[in-house]
Amino acid sequence: MPHQISPLGRSLYFSFKGNECLYRGFEGERVLVDAEGPGVLRVIRSEPALTYVRDGETTKEFPPLFRDTLTVNTSATGVVEAEICFELPVDATESELIEVENRYCGAGWLIRSSGRCQIDGRHEWIETMQSRSPVPIFSTLEGEGKFTILRDSSSILVLADAWDIDDSPALAQRGWTVQNMSKLRELASTFPDGTPRTAQIASHLNAAQWTSPIPENNRGLILRRTFDRFHGRQRARVHVDGKLVGVWYEPSEDRLNRWAVSDLGIPADATAGKTSITITIDPPSGVSLWSVSRMEIWALTDAKRF
Repeated sequence: MPHQISPLGRSLYFSFKGNECLYRGFEGERVLVDAEGPGVLRVIRSEPALTYVRDGETTKEFPPLFRDTLTVNTSATGVVEAEICFELPVDATESELIEVENRYCGAGWLIRSSGRCQIDGRHEWIETMQSRSPVPIFSTLEGEGKFTILRDSSSILVLADAWDIDDSPALAQRGWTVQNMSKLRELASTFPDGTPRTAQIASHLNAAQWTSPIPENNRGLILRRTFDRFHGRQRARVHVDGKLVGVWYEPSEDRLNRWAVSDLGIPADATAGKTSITITIDPPSGVSLWSVSRMEIWALTDAKRF
């Protein structure tokens, strides 16, 4: 059988040093991981002792396979290097891999690298990686170095819809409704890679909803949000046509490089065969305001049709 790639899988490598953390818990502990959804955590290096809360229960089992939620914290300072993998792809044989320099166009997985790169235009650098879980590529990889890639020649990512928060006619056309949204304001800042951006932003406390067109033959969607990362721990439930499809969560904050791009995968069983979908973004009470400047809907489709 041909090698199959899960188009909505993802992996995230992260590291913390000294007193760094996502946020401080109620008892002052450093919370290093706060994840929702099923996955596996692999700790590459840890000097302090770590405490895992997996699906609501504290455990010392390693590696912690979790179904719903995972938090990892420590009361000590030190160095932690770890990785969370969601929907892990199957391993590839070396004969299926290709080597590229500096740039790759298409879908696939980044397996290894000898330099830094950016994937899918997210404006964040992935530094040299060795023996880490594959990182999904949906459209492009651009970097400085040599990269080992498992190519997916059967898939292509196409832009199905996009709108900006200050484009009133576009929002009206899509039936945009929102509860408790702030006034529009201009943000002049940069992305983590230093790229500048000046655009309008707004935040909302309750549900926002709109309808977007999508290709009928899609294999799943990616929602891509450009937003202000001044406040961390932005979390929202996402519904497609009234069905809960996931929790969109961005734990990190950055008050220097405030612009950020975030993706959420929508599985094909919620979108295939449809020509339009109604999307609801619903932040629960008690979380940071949900920030948005631009929203894009990308569709993973059969490359042979293009």
